[in-house]
Amino acid sequence: MRRKDVWSIPLTMLREAIINALVHSDYSQRGTPVRIAFFDDRIDIESPGLLLPGMTVDDMKNGISRIRNPVITRFFRELRLIEQWGGGIKRIFAEALKQGLPEPEITEIATGLRLTLRLRKPVLIEAKAQSRAQSGSQSEKILSLLSNDPLSARKLIVKPTPV
Repeated sequence: MRRKDVWSIPLTMLREAIINALVHSDYSQRGTPVRIAFFDDRIDIESPGLLLPGMTVDDMKNGISRIRNPVITRFFRELRLIEQWGGGIKRIFAEALKQGLPEPEITEIATGLRLTLRLRKPVLIEAKAQSRAQSGSQSEKILSLLSNDPLSARKLIVKPTPV
């Protein structure tokens, strides 16, 4: 009688990953926000800021944490969004193992770190034919506008024609 939602990626893992990215981001890197990207087979969470000196990805997996943003960290702790220092990544890996999901991946990228949470199996989402057609017609209009002279983004805005 009662419905139980089963998510492709447990919300506890996603929550921990997003909080971890927000708490450990290097906010001095302007124009490099925390990014969350959803794909058919995974979710990538990127946070700006390289590992602090002396830290490794293996340290993170083992629960070692160095605080980059003490004020933000304290704020999240007081809101009870953080349970203990260094526990988030360990919980993410433990939950993936418990749920039979592929092991998460932590990758150092040019501007910071990427945490990849893989789904058990890909979820393919097909776009509707109508949206593809609309997108194609809009692209054609933009290309025709650009064929003569360069235009600003404001001048390129194409208003939809009523059906």
